[in-house]
Amino acid sequence: MHSYFKMLRSADVWDSTFIDQGNKLREIVNQYPPYFEQFLLQEEFEFLQRFHPHNRVRRELKKLRSKKKEYETKIREHYQSAVYESYFRQMAQLAKKVDPNSLFFRTYATFSHTLLSLDEGLHFAPHLGEKYKIPPFYFTGILVAYERNLPPGTKEGESLLWRMAQHYRDRDHPVAARSAIDQLIQRYPNSKTVLHGSTERLLNALDMREDSVAPDFVVQTVAGDSLRLSDFRGKFVMLDFWGTWCAPCLNELPHLKKLSQSFSEELKVIGLAHDDPRNLADFVKEHQIPYPNGIADPKIQKAYGIVSWPTTFLIAPNGKIIAKNLRGEKLVDLVAEKLAAYK
Repeated sequence: MHSYFKMLRSADVWDSTFIDQGNKLREIVNQYPPYFEQFLLQEEFEFLQRFHPHNRVRRELKKLRSKKKEYETKIREHYQSAVYESYFRQMAQLAKKVDPNSLFFRTYATFSHTLLSLDEGLHFAPHLGEKYKIPPFYFTGILVAYERNLPPGTKEGESLLWRMAQHYRDRDHPVAARSAIDQLIQRYPNSKTVLHGSTERLLNALDMREDSVAPDFVVQTVAGDSLRLSDFRGKFVMLDFWGTWCAPCLNELPHLKKLSQSFSEELKVIGLAHDDPRNLADFVKEHQIPYPNGIADPKIQKAYGIVSWPTTFLIAPNGKIIAKNLRGEKLVDLVAEKLAAYK
């Protein structure tokens, strides 16, 4: 059996070959007594996670991530496809057999990632939950039980709760995100995530929702000017939290430049970088960034709950946030829609 699994992990088995190899795997599984079930479940998870045609589609779609709108359209189409339904159905069948207390799953490095991705699938394709009798957050519920059975203080448990908190935030479930953060703080008080303020920033990020008042701040720009956010009351403001080291941030620069030029009278773009001041000054000069940029110190990052870059906030003339994380090739159009709706 070991040699067969070794072959699977080095093979490129897609489509009809995938089905044939899956049948062989199930033949092997059926030869073993019940007490091997959890170990063999892990192998079946691994097989589907790595070789199902769904994963080939996901790899191709990842190439579109810099084109946010196109990526979101394509990923939604994929979640409605027969290929994804096949993957979801088989994974759901395996998940129903999982014992979160099993020692085998403690050594399965991609287990939490797999279940979180299935929960994401339910978000985009809720009809699959109804069809296969899987309630919302079923898969993350398994992870909650799994984490509780990990030895206290393990790095894996800390990492899992942190990923779950971010996952819930991205799915727009702030209550569940707060619960995961509270557990993280309670169970892992000496972890880097807690001690370095990441949990506090994420809690603040949950408060930075539409219609929240944007915290005021003062920064020194690379041009040497003092810039205060409240000085721009009466105008729209686009805050861009970014860094010269951040590839997705750099992809957004042409769109932000275009935005700054398109709405020069009614909107101000402000860059707030997590960076070295000298690097930032040289970069702004070299790339001729036309809008003001300054360093986002830890106090500003904490106030806005910045846990990932880039993060953007569109702020209305009254100082309230009206949109978060608008970006991509259609940035100008997206902002125009928000401005028109506000007016």
